[in-house]
Amino acid sequence: MRLSAVILARTVAFLQIEDLNPRNRVSLIDFARAFSQQYKFFKSPQALEDLDLQKGIEFVSGKLGETNIERFMMFSQGIVVDTKSSTDDSDKILQDALRWTANLVGQDSPVQIVRKSYMSQLTFYSDLSLPVIHPIFRELASRITGGILENMRRKFEYELFSINLHCEMLPSTYSPGPFTIERRQDVPFSENKYFSTAPLPTNQHLSLLEEFEAALKS
Repeated sequence: MRLSAVILARTVAFLQIEDLNPRNRVSLIDFARAFSQQYKFFKSPQALEDLDLQKGIEFVSGKLGETNIERFMMFSQGIVVDTKSSTDDSDKILQDALRWTANLVGQDSPVQIVRKSYMSQLTFYSDLSLPVIHPIFRELASRITGGILENMRRKFEYELFSINLHCEMLPSTYSPGPFTIERRQDVPFSENKYFSTAPLPTNQHLSLLEEFEAALKS
């Protein structure tokens, strides 16, 4: 397989946001202004109504060194960091922001994150063929293709389009999200371009796809 592009690399940190400023030494307004300046965000809160932790306080298009920050959001129950490079970069931004915040509010050490969640979305090229998972998929696709041809007098070639794995969501209000592999939308099947999403760090996601491709080839 060959990576085409990282579409999204998201880190979600679960924490009580008030723990970042335990003695309320810095107002939310002053924090937002300083934070936006520190990370050079193109878009940041401009009015009091933008500082709603229930809806999320949003900072868009910033920078940490050479790393682009797509989005940084703060909620009452956590922080979301988005990049388009890797979740390692998103983690790095999160940790830097926590250290910077601790220094701003006069804390000796940054808040420690105990629980995190990830979302990785990427596109890749591969010569794998999803129907090889089981011959029944080729048979089903052939029958559907034939039925459409008979009815419409035009051939639409069907094949297995996607694989989707998900957890049971009933016991929890939060779902880490699905693992998917599917043909890239609006790209001819012949180009063998795929889209995949996973509730994992980017590097683990790529390793899983490589293992999956190798298993299909064997």
